[in-house]
Amino acid sequence: MRNGMLRMRSALAAALVTFIGFSQAPEVGEDAPSFELQAWALLGKGEKEPAPESLKGKVVLLEFWGTWCGPCVRAMPRIQALHDRFKNRGLKVLGISYEGLDVTKPFCEKNGFTFTLGSDPAKRVVEAYGVKSWPTSVVIGKDGKVAHVGNPYDVERAVEAALGLETDPPKVLTAALEALASKDKKRIADDLGRIASMSRLEFDLKAWAIAAGGSGEEGATEPKGFESETEFVKLVRAVVAKDEAKKKASLDLLAKFATEEFDAVPWAKRVFGKEAPITKVEFTELLKSQRYDEAVDALYLRSPPGAVTAAAASDKGLKEYSAKKASDARIEAKKALMCLDYAFKGPPPRNNDDFWKELAVSGIRTSEDRKRVTGILLGDGDATPSNAAFYIECHLARAHVMES
Repeated sequence: MRNGMLRMRSALAAALVTFIGFSQAPEVGEDAPSFELQAWALLGKGEKEPAPESLKGKVVLLEFWGTWCGPCVRAMPRIQALHDRFKNRGLKVLGISYEGLDVTKPFCEKNGFTFTLGSDPAKRVVEAYGVKSWPTSVVIGKDGKVAHVGNPYDVERAVEAALGLETDPPKVLTAALEALASKDKKRIADDLGRIASMSRLEFDLKAWAIAAGGSGEEGATEPKGFESETEFVKLVRAVVAKDEAKKKASLDLLAKFATEEFDAVPWAKRVFGKEAPITKVEFTELLKSQRYDEAVDALYLRSPPGAVTAAAASDKGLKEYSAKKASDARIEAKKALMCLDYAFKGPPPRNNDDFWKELAVSGIRTSEDRKRVTGILLGDGDATPSNAAFYIECHLARAHVMES
């Protein structure tokens, strides 16, 4: 296992890192270097060319990428998702490549990526930001200072923090549960919908329950089938329960038996789909803006009425997209199954090199002692021990929808 992990990390380093210069990257808290370029594309109607001065008061995400870079291309849906979620809340996404717009613009238009593109063939901006690995994600705060330097897979929380949103997972969860209890549609859309749109919200569920009043005392009997979905059902009941005794009993069970590594996103997606079914207006907008991934997901996660399914069946663009992407969804499901059955349980198959080559990961996380794999970044998502089963289920459902 150790040799396999070492080979895997070496392969990842080779795949993710391409050294192009030795400029010093700006430190967090420093003024953001200029990102003025001669060539821009996909600007909004009436929008001026981006510059640090013109974007003061906005949060800016600089995504350094290239069509030649496999990990960059696999991460692009995440960047697009951040653009879609936060463009009306003050986020400006700028995708910067040293390729020409004659390469990047057709690529993005073909794949439905709509954030602004910049071309930096002289690599002035690339070097000003000390970019040495591809992809690199830089968040610039409203004050024009660098707030975060990382990659597309750790940038989500940094963007939310820069926008002034709550980022502490237990507090985010509590807000969603309180919204459910209130039955207020707007609060449910804002707070529960926020978790449902995240890539990952992993935290210690046991500690959350204890903080909420669960005792976790000895002597309690573990309920039959006490798995992740059941845990959250009980948790929701605990929050909305009027009977304090039942509420306390549920929290006690969670404090005793809940997992310490729990991803709230699968639960949120399922519950949000029931609480906020996709409407014809929403779905039409997804089709109009060519956000086909979200449209397909809505068809199996958000309880679509007949008018929505009819719109899906008659949309030419969605049909063409589905014909191209259905097989990819099945491949992603297989990769998540490989993670669940091997990578997260170890040791992987003897022929480790072939295993990791087929998995084609974009990144990996391990436990602090490096003895366990705790997360693997696949083509369009983050597979973890707590969400891998849901990842498999969703991608098989996605494939089924697209094939039908």
